[in-house]
Amino acid sequence: MAIDIGKWTPLDKILSITLSDCMSCFSLPTLEHLPHLRDLVLEDMDSLTCLKNSNASGSTKHLSPSLRSLQLFSMKRLEKWIDGAPNSSKMVSPVLEKLVIIDFPKIILLDEFHPHPIVSLEIIHCTGLVSIKSIQGLTSLENLSINDSPSLSEITNLTNQCHSLKIFHITNCGKLTSLPQKMIDCFAFLNKLALGVFSEELNSFPSLQGIEKLRNHLHALALYGVDQWESIPEEIQHLTSLSWLRIDGFGIQELPMWLTTM
Repeated sequence: MAIDIGKWTPLDKILSITLSDCMSCFSLPTLEHLPHLRDLVLEDMDSLTCLKNSNASGSTKHLSPSLRSLQLFSMKRLEKWIDGAPNSSKMVSPVLEKLVIIDFPKIILLDEFHPHPIVSLEIIHCTGLVSIKSIQGLTSLENLSINDSPSLSEITNLTNQCHSLKIFHITNCGKLTSLPQKMIDCFAFLNKLALGVFSEELNSFPSLQGIEKLRNHLHALALYGVDQWESIPEEIQHLTSLSWLRIDGFGIQELPMWLTTM
């Protein structure tokens, strides 16, 4: 199924689009003609392999110049945001603030090297995702949530740029073998933190050293896969603003509500 681009011209005042269960749609209409579009939701569009094709000369443009929120659910074949370009928020929209990708078996690599003002990045059940090559361009990021991505083995530049984080959780990433040393020292304004379960090759659960510095900010803490602990870390007693705490020795079965909302 293809959509006639010309028929979108009268809709130039539209703010939000949701496309769901369009299983035979193999290409999206051109979104440049929707200058006020802010929110785009795509769900169960299994014929799409990329959101936009590059033009005949090979050059690429943003998917939309005005898009603020992109939510993608259950795209079984999607591999790229734009054909021939890196999977970067910059290629979606220069003003994108929120990116949610859920249930993407074909996505292998994300690269957020280029400067971009995105505030919230959520990645859930992306079973083919191997690497987040860089997030150093996301200097305004406040929410980084990665859950149930069993092939993910590396996240680079994690502590170099994410000083504005308020929500940070990495859970059920069974091949993740390392996290930065003194990671918590870099996140001075965290409100919500969730960690684990990680690879058995990870020498030890990430250190909570320095977490007492979050005493005035951290309200929710969840730690999963800590069955080797003989006692609760003493550092937790200093978190005087904590109102929600969960420590689970084996693993996460269901995401707490606060992990799924900004």
